[in-house]
Amino acid sequence: MVLELKPRIEQAFAGVKVVTLYGGDEQRWERGDITIATTHQLMRFREAFDLVIVDEIDAFPYHNNPPLQYAVSQTCTTQGAYILLSATPPEKLQAGSQERTAGSCPSAGEIPPTPAARTPVYQNGASAANI
Repeated sequence: MVLELKPRIEQAFAGVKVVTLYGGDEQRWERGDITIATTHQLMRFREAFDLVIVDEIDAFPYHNNPPLQYAVSQTCTTQGAYILLSATPPEKLQAGSQERTAGSCPSAGEIPPTPAARTPVYQNGASAANI
């Protein structure tokens, strides 16, 4: 996943240095404007990032792994923020969402299709595009 994200992030944020951190990666000692890492690689950092986004918190290796969860919780600066992503957040996290800001977005199957664009045609033959 780390390697799949890098070209997409580089395209979206042109001119920004993107570093990838995963087991055996050659960039493991480099610093970047954006760092994409496995959760295990985050164990090497303390208060190093302004924003930490963790995807699939309901899956291995993050789910039910208190040492890894603790290590990740130490990676953000004191003024930083965490975004935890999950299609199926654990009940414990859902229960604690009253204390935190929680949000949701529709899944791909719940998003209504985009309506087809139409150009209205008026009685005299003029259209909105010509007016």
